Amino acid sequence: MRLLTVCYIYPPEIQPAGVMTRELAEYTVQHGHEATVITGFPNHPRGVVFEGYRRRSRQWEQREPFGVLRVWHTVSASRATLPRLAFYGSFALSSLVNGLGGPRPDVVFSLSTPVAGGLACLLLARLKRARFVYGVWDVYPETAIQAGVLRPGWLAGFLRAVDAWVCRHADSVVAPSEGLKRVLLQRELPADRVAVLPIWIDTDEVTPLPRLNPWRAEQGIGTETLVVLYAGTIGLVSGAQYVVDVARRLQDRDVLFLFVGEGAARDEIAQRASELGLANIRLLSFQPRERLAEVQAAADISLVTLLPGHGKTSLPSKVLGYMAAARPVVAGVEEDSDTAVWIRAGECGLVVPPQDVEALAEGICRLVDNPVLRDRMGSNGRQYVVEHFSKAAALARYLAFFERMARRSAEPGSR
Repeated sequence: MRLLTVCYIYPPEIQPAGVMTRELAEYTVQHGHEATVITGFPNHPRGVVFEGYRRRSRQWEQREPFGVLRVWHTVSASRATLPRLAFYGSFALSSLVNGLGGPRPDVVFSLSTPVAGGLACLLLARLKRARFVYGVWDVYPETAIQAGVLRPGWLAGFLRAVDAWVCRHADSVVAPSEGLKRVLLQRELPADRVAVLPIWIDTDEVTPLPRLNPWRAEQGIGTETLVVLYAGTIGLVSGAQYVVDVARRLQDRDVLFLFVGEGAARDEIAQRASELGLANIRLLSFQPRERLAEVQAAADISLVTLLPGHGKTSLPSKVLGYMAAARPVVAGVEEDSDTAVWIRAGECGLVVPPQDVEALAEGICRLVDNPVLRDRMGSNGRQYVVEHFSKAAALARYLAFFERMARRSAEPGSR
């Protein structure tokens, strides 16, 4: 089987989608198949190409036991809508053009840019007579509308129609949860067209470590200070800005709200914390991946937030990291969101209404005052993520799924 994965993000970028793309390709090759990845030039989250890279029309890398083809696209440090759309469209077009010049894959798997990337991968698969699997980990344009990036109207309606058309014409659509599957089925897709395959985390990489570890010491965090950690992308869809008001309410407690990551909401959080003179908020950039387990372990409590209504169209993978590190989670999300379902099933945290300052503060204080409860919830989360979201189990399911698609591609009369 030849698997072609198109993902706009890839290591050395550390975002989960890129890391999982690499791990999927590695696993595919290890099990006797061929794999290729089409991606962009590393520039996330700041919109500046990483040192050591230079944008070209294309750049082939054979650093892994598989090939990585980096293709040209626009780059901008601006988070405005037009530069973002330019990046989405340019990467999609470059993926299509460069993909056509490569060998015929059996399966094209898209984790590409929203809407345009899915459409480009569908066209590529049809022209190469391959099966097309559309990976949907965030539902667009619904996600953009809820984040305030895109207004409801004719453009949003057009983008939704295009994305729904891509979903209906894909050989299969892959969603990471039952909740996202329900959203996709609202686009009048046959139920058997949408497969649920979980995202995953390497539970051998992120393991429970002591809270008083070298990374925490390097940051100068006191031994008695309790850390509430928000790790990962601090995006608009998170609505994490209201955590500043929570921190303001808890100024009299020895609690540090530690944000580790980047994203569109980060600057607003930093500005408000500075204006209010809050000493119990600290913001750090993404840390080296080899320190990830220490970063997670430095926390006493982990935090995830989502805008109201957004839990049905987006899934924060940071929750799996919290669970793998055996740290309890306080989630400001809706009761019927996938995040809430995971936390309740794993008995590993507290769920409070989104953007409810009082409820989030009370939930954090409950765990601050109960170390026994923190330890029990942390252990429960570790057990749950090992059983349901381990890397080996998830990759085996993905590979078996792609093998079935490849066999269909080889059948007489196939595209």
